Amino acid sequence: MGKSWITKHIYHNAAATFHRHRFPSMSSPDDFHEFYIDFAESGTFDYVHCRQFEEATPYEVVCNLYQHHICSMMLADGFGPVETQIDKEADETTIVHRMKTPLAEQINLLCGVFPEGDDRCIIVAQQIHDDESFKHNHGQRNRLWMAEIHRLPIGRTKRRILHRVSQAFTATSMATMEEEATAWGCNLSLYPEDLREAKYTEFCLGLARMMHVNAARRLRDVRERLEIKS
Repeated sequence: MGKSWITKHIYHNAAATFHRHRFPSMSSPDDFHEFYIDFAESGTFDYVHCRQFEEATPYEVVCNLYQHHICSMMLADGFGPVETQIDKEADETTIVHRMKTPLAEQINLLCGVFPEGDDRCIIVAQQIHDDESFKHNHGQRNRLWMAEIHRLPIGRTKRRILHRVSQAFTATSMATMEEEATAWGCNLSLYPEDLREAKYTEFCLGLARMMHVNAARRLRDVRERLEIKS
């Protein structure tokens, strides 16, 4: 399946995906921030992070940061700055970002950029598990990420962001909730089994709040590093 086809498929379904995740209209004046863990009966689960807000950062800056520094902007590393290997595909709208996280997991993120006129852009990304041009034996996660970015008057921007991330897996196994929790510093063995989902969700909500605070700092740090390099 071609990389360009994958990003176009996600792009064409972006509006429905935002709606399914209960995002408000882009005309809503309210900020929207939601985090939850989507547990399936099969034992798999996804971390789901949704945000919609207005900011003073110029439209072109936001689009450029997501297109060229998406791993750092999505806090794929947690809290520290990252440098990623970027492979541009034949289609100029498609870029692959690669990095290894502090948990030794491989990110192989296919990113597509879809401008809609001069004042609106949708950027989408998905983890590519099997890439003939890049072989590895590290753990990884399913990732689906998308952003809708609107230009506002007087240099302001409004954006909505969805990020779904699965538990870690390898070619032979998938991490349990208990293993995931241990990796993030949460000991679920302290709780009865029937309380572990709730306790892990509570723990992750705390992490999400810290990530929320760190996101604004990350935006500033990445911009400053780019200005220094230029």
